[in-house]
Amino acid sequence: RHVNSTYPGFTSRLFNLFPMSQIEMQTCLLIKMRASTTEIANTLNKSTSAISSMRSRLYGKVFHDKKGAKEWDDFILSL
Repeated sequence: RHVNSTYPGFTSRLFNLFPMSQIEMQTCLLIKMRASTTEIANTLNKSTSAISSMRSRLYGKVFHDKKGAKEWDDFILSL
C-alpha cells in the first residue's frame, strides 16, 4: 500500500510485465523502496546471492537479455 500511495499504479505495471511469484513481487516492491540487497534478503529470509540471482533472472524474463541485477534495479526504479 505504501509503494502504491507513493508511486500510483506501480504494482499494476509490474503485473502487466509477466506473471510474478509473490517473492518476486515483494523483491520488486522492496527495490522500489530503495532497500539494499542485504535488507531485501533479511526481510525475505533469503541469501543475498539468491536475491541477486532473482533480480538478474527477472531482467532476463522481461527483456530477453542477459544483464545483471543492477539493470533490473534501474528498470524498477524508473517505473
